[in-house]
Amino acid sequence: MASFLDDREAVVKKIIVYTGKARADIEKLMEAKKEKFAGLLTEAGAAFLVAKELGVDLEFEKNIATRLKLGQLEEGMNNVDLEVGVKQVFQPKKFEKGEKKGRLCNLLVADDSGEMRLTVWHNDVKKLEDEKIERGAALLLKNCYVTAFNDKKQLNLGYNGQMIVLSEPTAGLPGQAREAVKLGELKPGLNDVDVVARVARVYEARDFESAGRKGSLQGLELVDGSGRVRATAWNDLVEEAGKLVPGSLIKIEGAYTKEGMKGTELHLGWQARIIVEPKKHSLPFLEELGGQTVAKKKLNELVEGSGTVQVTGKIVGVYKGNLAYNTCLKCGKKVEEDGDAYRCAACGESREADLNAVIGVGLDDGTAEVRLVAFGDKAEKLMGWNKAELRKRLQTTMAEKLVEELKQQLTGKEVSAVGRAKENQNTRETEFIAWEIAFKETQAV
Repeated sequence: MASFLDDREAVVKKIIVYTGKARADIEKLMEAKKEKFAGLLTEAGAAFLVAKELGVDLEFEKNIATRLKLGQLEEGMNNVDLEVGVKQVFQPKKFEKGEKKGRLCNLLVADDSGEMRLTVWHNDVKKLEDEKIERGAALLLKNCYVTAFNDKKQLNLGYNGQMIVLSEPTAGLPGQAREAVKLGELKPGLNDVDVVARVARVYEARDFESAGRKGSLQGLELVDGSGRVRATAWNDLVEEAGKLVPGSLIKIEGAYTKEGMKGTELHLGWQARIIVEPKKHSLPFLEELGGQTVAKKKLNELVEGSGTVQVTGKIVGVYKGNLAYNTCLKCGKKVEEDGDAYRCAACGESREADLNAVIGVGLDDGTAEVRLVAFGDKAEKLMGWNKAELRKRLQTTMAEKLVEELKQQLTGKEVSAVGRAKENQNTRETEFIAWEIAFKETQAV
């Protein structure tokens, strides 16, 4: 009988499950391996080398037959593996129990046997946010346990659990992927609405008291090219909405509409969620959508304090650097190594760390060359690597070598960026901190 590792298709499926990469991308990597070995590599051998390079564990053979359905689950079960579709993701929440603090997020998941609430905790909440998991996504859940809440069975992803986004889910898996509603098509009385828009304006948050209950709200103005709508985020969503800036690309899931003083308004209640810079959606820059006009500046006109501006130029190089730094999972501030852990100066505690991407490129528009700096999602998209890929590359390759690779990849590309100018305190030179980036040949990223 042939070994699992001799089965090209089995290895490819394993890579898809554990990395979330598309089959076409994996096959391109396999072709590159075959070319490198001048035709001496079999299809299965190429798949094996790609799996090894991507950190996929091939010792554990995927066995779909042992997975359970939601309808088979009973309270008290442990070590449950199953494949589900995402029907809804609620906004993550902070919690405090005794001396323990953390975050949790509830999802509504389903398969062909039923649906159930899933709760994920701490690092898995961060993963859910980093991977921009939306309605309709397919997940492989490993090492779950089953509890009951309000007499209903509930699924929990435990400490040793895994949540893997599947690019090739099992056929027939239910989900609720759907088209976002255009702002110009909104009307009062709609429930469970999804929209994709750019933030045109962020109003000041305020507290209120009604019928003896206290709360808070945050007003936003949204545009998408089809219309302009006033949106209000309530209570638990106020903090997330307050982090947005004009030009932010967002997807809102699970909102509802009401008639307001100036027409239809969008409201983000307890069922709603905000996804910042969703991976599967794009819109033109704010000014092209009829939002606030962002002043266009030449690079030689940039000075600190000039506000939000747009610049355009060609990438002429990539600056040396580590390409990433460690941040606190709780507050997002930079952390320092403290033995086997990391110490956050802001929190004053030793914590687990998260990886935050950063890249500096030289931008030239003919008037000057300025260092453009991008962080987080924007840095990942400039590099063309998500956080997981960047982490794996940094574990196996020196940052200096990766910078050289990025130079080959980015030099000569023309980009537009929206952000602000800032004086570097060490060099006293003007830098540009990018909030939005668009390549000339593609939509905004």
